[in-house]
Amino acid sequence: MPLAAGAAIIGGGWLLTVVFVSAVLPRFVRVFDKLAATGVEMPVLTRMLMPLGRFGAGPAAMIGTGAVALLVVVYAGWVRARLPGGRIIPALAVAAVGVMTFIVCVAAVLLPAIIPSD
Repeated sequence: MPLAAGAAIIGGGWLLTVVFVSAVLPRFVRVFDKLAATGVEMPVLTRMLMPLGRFGAGPAAMIGTGAVALLVVVYAGWVRARLPGGRIIPALAVAAVGVMTFIVCVAAVLLPAIIPSD
């Protein structure tokens, strides 16, 4: 497998997370701030994700893109150093973490709607 294919797998795995955090999350920050002002306690996962949403779309997209670029560089170093796992295993592992991160981000946004507040 060429190095570029592994980079594409990593980028594809993290694409949903970067798009969600940069495009969708900033829209929910105002909603969650209004809920918090009325006394509704936000779940811990939501409170942890909100500072990233407060950056806005542009900075959040740049942070996410930079993080993905860093992951690709680490992957390229892994492959060039001929470390265990070959080419496909590290690429799929990093991409799988990206998909799981997307699921966690979506859960953080949906938790306040799902869990009733006391």
